[in-house]
Amino acid sequence: MIYTLTTICGDMGKEHATCNKRTWGFHHSEKKALRAIAKNCGGMDDCMYDYLVLEVYKPGVIAIAEREVWFKWEHPQWVLCEKPDFLEGLISWAMG
Repeated sequence: MIYTLTTICGDMGKEHATCNKRTWGFHHSEKKALRAIAKNCGGMDDCMYDYLVLEVYKPGVIAIAEREVWFKWEHPQWVLCEKPDFLEGLISWAMG
């Protein structure tokens, strides 16, 4: 499995969210991915991103995320949250 970290601008609505995102990278363990989120490695909020999604993928072609874990930026840290309503129906942020 790989664990991807993607940030999303939340204040622009669904139609702009897919354009205003950034995948910061991936880890081979959930523990390391969660540690990167807790430390905000690389400054993933980047003074503009409101949400971060950790997605779990099996390696392969045309991969679809098997699971999502959502976080919201509440200065100075990422806080676990539910998937925002305006993003329902959108999946596979890192690979999409």
